[in-house]
Amino acid sequence: IDLGCGHGRDTLHFTTLGHHVLAVDYSYAMLHHAKTIAPHAHYLNMDMRLLKNLLIDQSVDGIWSHGSLSHLPKDDLESLLKGLYVSIKVGGVLYFSVKVGTHDQIGQAGEV
Repeated sequence: IDLGCGHGRDTLHFTTLGHHVLAVDYSYAMLHHAKTIAPHAHYLNMDMRLLKNLLIDQSVDGIWSHGSLSHLPKDDLESLLKGLYVSIKVGGVLYFSVKVGTHDQIGQAGEV
């Protein structure tokens, strides 16, 4: 799953490697662009906080979220991550990148 896939750069990368990708984004315009550059993926236009309601426990090999979690309120992150974690198969991967620092420091802080 490419969570918060945006314009599809990472979706394209994973499909090129031969992975079956479900790309999720709230922005229909971003998904439209992603579909043009990575047509072999599957797409969902939805709020990522609701995705956990659609997934079956231990049903996915991995979830990739590069920078998209920063668009959510901090109070929603724990629930989202717990819900996504249970959907990953044993030995699977959950990757997410976040900015370190306070809201007024965005752009000054590094990624982890």
